[in-house]
Amino acid sequence: MKKSKLSSYLITFSVITFLTIFFLIAENSYSKMVGPIKIAQANNLMTPVDPNLDSDVVLQIENRDEFVSDDQVVISSLPAND
Repeated sequence: MKKSKLSSYLITFSVITFLTIFFLIAENSYSKMVGPIKIAQANNLMTPVDPNLDSDVVLQIENRDEFVSDDQVVISSLPAND
């Protein structure tokens, strides 16, 4: 039985189509896997914090007014242990 050229072209086209679909799925999966890593690296909230205290900010915190309800007790300073 003689093979026709149409069947060989159809098989070649099918293999190329299968490989194309396979690589598209693999590329899409890889981009979804790597995408969150790139977003986390670009996040500005992940910057390091400066460990040095700003004395002006500390003074502002100490001098601000505190609003206390009647049932709460605020201890502003603790007695020194002798």
